[in-house]
Amino acid sequence: MKLQEIMTSDAVTLPAEASEDEAIETMRRGTVHHVVVVRGSKVVGVVSDRDLDASARLFRIRRTVGDVMRPRRSPRPETRRFAKPLT
Repeated sequence: MKLQEIMTSDAVTLPAEASEDEAIETMRRGTVHHVVVVRGSKVVGVVSDRDLDASARLFRIRRTVGDVMRPRRSPRPETRRFAKPLT
């Protein structure tokens, strides 16, 4: 099986300044569990539905996806041959 056969070709993105509520709504609309976080045209991280915890919404803590995302990391050496750079 090739990676391109199982991965999504069009990634769902949000700016780092987007609110958690925006991310939750984007995930619901697109039926996705992860959103790529960008600053301008640069990928800076990924936020998942698990990153967006219910307790923050219950207490109305205002955070952006940039506050809760997992930062972008370089792929492990063994996966680099399968990955194409994001530009």
